[in-house]
Amino acid sequence: MAEPEAYVQCRCGACRITLCDSTMRSHIECLCFDCRQRGLISARKSPGNSLPEAVANFERGVDLVYFANAFIVDEASRDLLEFSKLTEDGFNTTAMSTCCGTLMCGTHPLYEGTTISVNADSCRVTTTSSVPLQAVVFACDAPEERAAAIVRRSEVPVIFAVYEELEHPV
Repeated sequence: MAEPEAYVQCRCGACRITLCDSTMRSHIECLCFDCRQRGLISARKSPGNSLPEAVANFERGVDLVYFANAFIVDEASRDLLEFSKLTEDGFNTTAMSTCCGTLMCGTHPLYEGTTISVNADSCRVTTTSSVPLQAVVFACDAPEERAAAIVRRSEVPVIFAVYEELEHPV
């Protein structure tokens, strides 16, 4: 029996990225300024793209899931994808749908070309694979009192300074 198709799809359904490997590699919540900024940019593009209230209030981070950097994009969807960085020297390259402004996926030099991140708060993720939340990262970018509340209630590690805790520099 063939494995069910796994994909990432924009909110309006016009843009779709088929995942060649449906296995979710990891699952984190990110509190970094960049993830919030990308979410705010997406929100400006369409009324249905607002940040979830818990993310906007720093009660949790942006929900990110990770897959292998192996996917298929049909021509119609390819024409709807726009790639950008927040700043010229930024690390993360993000793909956003131009039809409705949905954040589709991103890549970062730390992924070494093998992984994509998918903002599960923004787009529809369809896969049979699931990984429980593993960590909350970049708590240093949240207001101090909000970060302290996340630490108190979190059942997973909360990492404040991610780049300082890496084994290798970016």
